[in-house]
Amino acid sequence: MIHPGNFGTAKRTNTLGGLNEEPIEHGLWNGNVQEIRQSPMVPSAYQRHLLDSEADGPDTSLTFDKDDVRFWSDYSRVYYTPGTMQEIPEPPDRERNWAVGVDLFRRYNEESDLMEGSVRLSLEECDTLQGLQLMSDCDSFGNFTSEFLTAFKDDYGKTTALVFAMMSGSAMENGPDTSNPQGIKAAMSDALSLRAYHDLASLTIPIQPPPRWGTEAFSDVQNANNVKTNIYYSSAILATHIETSTLPLRLGHETLPSFTSRLNWQAPNPFGELLGNFPLSSVSDQRLRNFANFTWPMSRMEADRYSRVDVTRGLTDNDLRIYDAQHSNLTALQSVVRFHGLPYPLPTSFPSSLWLENAISPRPSPQSLPTVKGISSLTTRTTLAPFFKQYAAFVDDCLRRKNATALGMGLDLDELREVGNDLWSIHDNYSENDDLSQESM
Repeated sequence: MIHPGNFGTAKRTNTLGGLNEEPIEHGLWNGNVQEIRQSPMVPSAYQRHLLDSEADGPDTSLTFDKDDVRFWSDYSRVYYTPGTMQEIPEPPDRERNWAVGVDLFRRYNEESDLMEGSVRLSLEECDTLQGLQLMSDCDSFGNFTSEFLTAFKDDYGKTTALVFAMMSGSAMENGPDTSNPQGIKAAMSDALSLRAYHDLASLTIPIQPPPRWGTEAFSDVQNANNVKTNIYYSSAILATHIETSTLPLRLGHETLPSFTSRLNWQAPNPFGELLGNFPLSSVSDQRLRNFANFTWPMSRMEADRYSRVDVTRGLTDNDLRIYDAQHSNLTALQSVVRFHGLPYPLPTSFPSSLWLENAISPRPSPQSLPTVKGISSLTTRTTLAPFFKQYAAFVDDCLRRKNATALGMGLDLDELREVGNDLWSIHDNYSENDDLSQESM
């Protein structure tokens, strides 16, 4: 679900089927008609090359870089079935607040029959519905997504929901500049999204924007500053970790309910962190200890109590011995479930100049894709307490100042106070759980 202006060259018709455009009717008018239509978006050179090479198989010699990118769809290799892509009306900036987004979902659902139409039809095509995995930008779609999940839970109450929540990063460190209304709006959307996902999702993985990632995330990239500011590069790094961390779901090793249960069994709150190292140019004890943290970079790596699911890609037998030695002294409160897979293949849509050459494995043959090895993890632990303290303190500060921008989100003082209290409750659950784990040691 994206705004119409962000579709780029993505089409609602492709080889998987399409929607026929209704002919324009001119009613009773029998005079001359001048039609003015927007010119269709020209496909990127990469998309044209993909279409031309489909009959002959994939062309692994094709390269793609940031200068060729106009929209996300320029490097998309996915076909979407009719009804999959939903064009969500984009509200004006002056009306971009939480209440407007909530109302937008309700009106859109009524007008397009979203839940009873596209969603239900898609779910009915599943042999066995395990759950829902989604990614949502909290600043732009947090309100819409929370209402979507509310409606989804009304119809499928016991269905598992795994959410990757893209945060704005505005409330980290010293919080947003109080003179910057957009920063306050973004931070408030983050806080409201976290509060909503606590009740609606089985497991939520907050993810900070690239400028907030730790230095470990850029250890093998060619230009860290370029990656931080270029969404094409940074999305490639993030996609690698999300795709790898959820690999057991696609290989059939886990179902969505069992996967989230492994992480939630001793978690005080249904929130986790995304960690990892990609690519691993070398496997050492230090690289396996110092993971990049995409959720809360200031979090300490070690914790007394945690549940973690590790997925490694392309590790050799010697690498796995180093990995196993690293996890030989776990306590009863430290659970690590391991899955080992083949090296991560770099598709031709991947940035060709992202990582250092010595971090990429050579191709076995000209027809094969280059690969990298690495590790990605999802974990739940008590180290997220400062993360929620940051957002709870931000809401309290807005409440104390009676900040006009925060109140302009469609919330009154009592509702804002309730949001702050809920975030403090989430924080306190972590603190109490941490105290219990210390007592049991």
